[in-house]
Amino acid sequence: MSTCSQQAHALADRLEREQQVIVERWLRRVRARNVAGRPLPAPELVDRLPEFLDELAAALRRGAAEERGGAEAPTAEVAREHGTQRYRHGF
Repeated sequence: MSTCSQQAHALADRLEREQQVIVERWLRRVRARNVAGRPLPAPELVDRLPEFLDELAAALRRGAAEERGGAEAPTAEVAREHGTQRYRHGF
């Protein structure tokens, strides 16, 4: 396994292991910056973030396994879909 693959797997493991901490930190940052321009309840802010982190971890593992030469990384696909979904919800 290449160093890149090892790093991708390690990051995927960390995303899964620390998911709740990541979500809590993200909530604090978004609330502090008032990104939405109005107060939003936690469920609306969190939305699909846990699922996004799961999908990102899986994409990191897929990308590490495939070692895609020049093709778009699975992580980019996951990030684009998450961004599109959040945009559709006005965030």
